[in-house]
Amino acid sequence: MDDEPPSESPGRAPGDGADRRSEHRLVELEMKLAFLERTNDDLSDVVLEQGRALEQLQARIRRLEAGRAEEKAPDDPGEAPFA
Repeated sequence: MDDEPPSESPGRAPGDGADRRSEHRLVELEMKLAFLERTNDDLSDVVLEQGRALEQLQARIRRLEAGRAEEKAPDDPGEAPFA
């Protein structure tokens, strides 16, 4: 009887270990890619929200500046501005 264990399990082709490592590496890369895609989508949403908030703030500043300009301008050209 031979005391050495077989180098390959019955029913497995040589190189299965390398195939398993490649498959594991591929799964890990796919998981990382999915995470990066999800993170990219989340960041895109944040940028979009910030862009909208910025536009709203810019519009508010324009309204405030317009209101301030009206306060400074006299209603009637012959009327003196408020002191």
